[in-house]
Amino acid sequence: MLYAHETVSNSGRLRRAFQPAIYADATFLVEYWLAEQLEGPKELDSDEPLATSLADLLKSNKNIQVMGKIRTQAVHGSPGACLVTTIPAFLELVEWYSDASFRQLVSEYAGARLIHKKSKKELGDLLARVIGASSPMGSCKANPAYKRIHQETCLVPSFATAHGLQGILFADIKNFFLPFSQLFGTQKAPCLYDLAYLQLGVADILHIAIASHLGCKYIASFDVDFRRARKLISAIGIELLPTPAEVLGALKHDFTKKAT
Repeated sequence: MLYAHETVSNSGRLRRAFQPAIYADATFLVEYWLAEQLEGPKELDSDEPLATSLADLLKSNKNIQVMGKIRTQAVHGSPGACLVTTIPAFLELVEWYSDASFRQLVSEYAGARLIHKKSKKELGDLLARVIGASSPMGSCKANPAYKRIHQETCLVPSFATAHGLQGILFADIKNFFLPFSQLFGTQKAPCLYDLAYLQLGVADILHIAIASHLGCKYIASFDVDFRRARKLISAIGIELLPTPAEVLGALKHDFTKKAT
């Protein structure tokens, strides 16, 4: 396994061997993860007609098909550009996974109506009770049922890097400096103010700033807000890849190498 600190130089830029690079934000990671779930062994009985039909329906979606090709290219092919991500994007994936997994678990055992209208804050309160009962402090004994719920809804980093996100490099964020003077940008740094003005959230803006710091040529995001800021992102020197087809094209055909 390649460790995150090995992908970047002391300056914090990606090493030449990993350029050109595509920075993968959380929206991309989620779709990449889901594509792996359709490729791998199914939790449902493969002989069950309903399970087979549902899998076929999902696989018929064009974007899902292309995401499968992206995984194949990243894992087994000789990609032109490299897929790269960082801790902030991974943490957003963890947030999505716990939400989706808990809702699925409740739907299977208690019915979808009980969970479907719960807000993220309400769901977070329920997950806090799960953690509290599965890993209690002091002399209290862990509740086995709650411990199982925690295991079912917790994304394990080792599994993520070896399976779910296989083919994506993890990069450390080194020497990342974000002074207040950068609010309006410089020739080499993004204009954060304008990105916020266009209603991009803080997490999205940080992804763009980090991608710029790493020296990524592209950023892969399926968040529609990014399309609104496409010209600003391009002015920074990063090309937005807002569709799976565009990501696949860069993976296959961009063999340009930059200096470290």
